[in-house]
Amino acid sequence: MYIIPVMKYLRQLHLAQNTTVEFYFRLPIEVPEGKYDLHFHVIERAAQKPIGTRTRLTAINIASRPRRFTRPDVRLPLDVQLGDLAKLVGADVNCSGTQMTLTLFWQAQAVTTTNYTAFVQLITADGSIAQQIDKWQIAFDVPTSTWIPGQVIADQYVFEVSSSAESPSAELPSTDPAEAPYFGVGL
Repeated sequence: MYIIPVMKYLRQLHLAQNTTVEFYFRLPIEVPEGKYDLHFHVIERAAQKPIGTRTRLTAINIASRPRRFTRPDVRLPLDVQLGDLAKLVGADVNCSGTQMTLTLFWQAQAVTTTNYTAFVQLITADGSIAQQIDKWQIAFDVPTSTWIPGQVIADQYVFEVSSSAESPSAELPSTDPAEAPYFGVGL
């Protein structure tokens, strides 16, 4: 049984008759997949004792996310620790036509409830920023709040290069970890 205290977010609740109240809560990521019953129970805060009986609201099905735990072979292996949360373990660049795809590989080190933002810049030969891609959640559908320790996440960025420019080329120099993640990708 998992108990999620939704009332901790509410200080006072005054309801008019026939009012609908919606509660949003987040399940801990360690909840195993399966079928569960969702119940509602009112607890008197000071005494921490139930008031009335528990009511079954509905059945819910928890599905787990597919997860990868092995590091892929990459063109640029990295070992860049980002606080306690994650490590940047590698990068790949692929060029096709007018697209340049950069894939960063992260390995989770800890659980967090925060969704972090990442950005990647495409820098021209003269050092100016040609393009920048910002993501409020890394890897689109795998925000950092869903990562578990050891999990490897592929985080892809696709740059469109104008047809008037030369075909994109990419170099991933062999840098030491002290310089990463500042590696070069050039046009």
